[in-house]
Amino acid sequence: MSDLLHFSEEEAWLLTKAIHAVSDNNVLKENLEKKLYSLYNFDRVVDAVIKGKNSENVHALIHAIETKRQVLLRHYRSANSNLERDRLVEPFDFTTNYIAVWAFDPESRQNKQFKTARIDHVEILDKPFAYSGQHKKQPVDVFRISSHNQTPVSLLLNMRAYSLLIEEYPLAEPLCTKLPDNKWQFNGEVCGFEGVGRFVLGLMDEVKVLAPKGLKEYVDKKIRNKTV
Repeated sequence: MSDLLHFSEEEAWLLTKAIHAVSDNNVLKENLEKKLYSLYNFDRVVDAVIKGKNSENVHALIHAIETKRQVLLRHYRSANSNLERDRLVEPFDFTTNYIAVWAFDPESRQNKQFKTARIDHVEILDKPFAYSGQHKKQPVDVFRISSHNQTPVSLLLNMRAYSLLIEEYPLAEPLCTKLPDNKWQFNGEVCGFEGVGRFVLGLMDEVKVLAPKGLKEYVDKKIRNKTV
């Protein structure tokens, strides 16, 4: 189910979990599965998630993905360089809730995420994909950070922290183990400390970093910088 077009792994996992909770004797379960698997055009899903100009941009990107055509992201605003310029890319997938589009950037010869909210408008070109064989998403951790580098992380959480973790990051649930005294332990790999670090910093009294040392140092540094 995670291979359905435009369903992220996180969304597909939640849908699968919900459907499997229904009794096999329920005819509605079979009907729901058939309807979900028959979905191809997600226009109504897009409109329910995003509005305005951003919705128009996402619809254009979906069309480009389906027709395998290159696009120009007009006046794309980069947070890294603080520059605004056109970007020629080959879009091929989306992140959760269409927050970003995965695309191959011929200029850098790399696959990157481009935030849909930073695109002024999308121009679909009459040029087919030239780099289809190089389209590949980087690993994305449960905190929605992407990178080829992954680091094992272990956290000790109380009940409230565990509940907030799986509500905000559903893919973290199968990585958690219940311990005595209403404690939970998260063990998983992360693609950077930014995402997991934000979670820990928001629940300092309810989450303990067990490993690695680098994450402990990252959190301590953030705390020191806030108190300076």
